[in-house]
Amino acid sequence: IDQPFWGTRTEHIVGVAACLAVTDHTSQHFFSKYLGRPLCFAKSPAAFVAHTFLFIFSGVAVYCGLDSAFNPAHEGRRMDEFKSNAYCTYVGTNTAWFEPYVAPALAKVAGPTIAGTWFGSALLPATLAYS
Repeated sequence: IDQPFWGTRTEHIVGVAACLAVTDHTSQHFFSKYLGRPLCFAKSPAAFVAHTFLFIFSGVAVYCGLDSAFNPAHEGRRMDEFKSNAYCTYVGTNTAWFEPYVAPALAKVAGPTIAGTWFGSALLPATLAYS
């Protein structure tokens, strides 16, 4: 890698995290407004699963678009790079539907204490979905 930012792990980590944070909060806002209450898996599981799919796909697709548009390594093939990454994002995002179910299942197996931790409610579901 001959670039100080583009194509590095820093670009990927910062770029994906920033895009996901924006799309997560935006999606929660719109779903909560539509439902008339805060978005909650226990009260609206279908809406929560839809939110999960939509914010993950949108966030990663936005990152792919920005990387395709601005990364100098993609010069001359930007649209092909975007289409390839957007397709992979769509395929990968389809595994995200079960993420909200991981912590409740873990609570039944290992107890609510571990299910309520960052490991049980965030790291484990994302790792399982994208493994």
